[in-house]
Amino acid sequence: MVSIARKNLFAEKTRFFVSVGGVAFSILLIVFLLGIYNAFNRLLIDYVESFAADLVIAQEGVTDMSHTFSLLDANKMSQVETISGGKVYGLVNRTTNVRVREEDGSKIVDFAGRKKGENKKAKKATITLMGFDTETGVGGPPILLSGTKTPGKREIIVDRVFSKQNGLTIGDSVEVFDEVFTIVGITDKNNMMLYTRAFVDLDEAQEILRQKGRANFILISLTDPSRASEIAEKLESNIPGITAYKKSDFAKSNAKALMDTFVPIIFVITIIGFATGAVVVGLTIYTATMEKIKEYGVLKAIGASRKKLFLIVFEQALWSSIIGYIFGVILAFLVSKLVVDVINMVVEFNLQIYLLAFASSIIMSFVATYIPITRIAKTDPAMVFRS
Repeated sequence: MVSIARKNLFAEKTRFFVSVGGVAFSILLIVFLLGIYNAFNRLLIDYVESFAADLVIAQEGVTDMSHTFSLLDANKMSQVETISGGKVYGLVNRTTNVRVREEDGSKIVDFAGRKKGENKKAKKATITLMGFDTETGVGGPPILLSGTKTPGKREIIVDRVFSKQNGLTIGDSVEVFDEVFTIVGITDKNNMMLYTRAFVDLDEAQEILRQKGRANFILISLTDPSRASEIAEKLESNIPGITAYKKSDFAKSNAKALMDTFVPIIFVITIIGFATGAVVVGLTIYTATMEKIKEYGVLKAIGASRKKLFLIVFEQALWSSIIGYIFGVILAFLVSKLVVDVINMVVEFNLQIYLLAFASSIIMSFVATYIPITRIAKTDPAMVFRS
């Protein structure tokens, strides 16, 4: 039975390559989209998980750092410190546009008498400015490629992608809220596609954002981390207008915000990709089946069961799907390298993605087999011989 399936599958090379190509395209789409989602998911979770803290305090109702705005005053920070008994650190988080080049394309240079903020046609880029406690590093960049992790007055750490896209490096300058900051460090894995994170000293961020003494989030390092849940409840009970999260819960909440935004889009495109692969394989196998319908009629006449006939057709679809899966994964890997190098988008694959894509290819085989096997089941051997 195996030889019949392979003979039918490879009999027409063009049809075989079309079938494999359809599956490969489908797998490429599925793996690549899931790789993008996984990368952004990890970027959000890993940054929060990097905090040397046990609790994260936000304004009441705020669930993440990307879609909702939180602002906490100095009084709340003092209350949090008193009630928690731990060490507290402010964290500023604000998305804004920064000037990265002058109107003529030259790099920004600070000098006495320079008119800041007046060059409306200067090249701009979007960043999320993170102001963190540079003395302890809590809330700072988890990964540093070069330079220093402790920016000083009017100094900033930027992401590798931001640096590459704008032709900037350590020693160059950007203009943030009409103030010129010198790049002193290059970090990695802080590119969120629409914006990148940039890091400055907490006091600097509070000054240029005009929110002295206020932070967007408060990070707490407890003397006894095992009491995190208990202290979180105590803080919420005693301080109005806040929400207290365990660090792991806040990381998951940030990931959920991404999931709610992107998963519906990814789901629809993935279904389209899956349907494309299944239809291409199905049509190819169906065409091959119709060309060999007399042979199937002969097999039925000599006693081949419906199960055996199904296995012949299914094996053809299975071979197409598995070979297409292999090529699809290879293509996804090559495309991801191209995307990372050319447009600096983050893509990250893992074993779960490969297993899910493989399962999809197997399901495609079953779906693609349905119509051909239905046609064979309706074939009357006597009619075949008469024709």
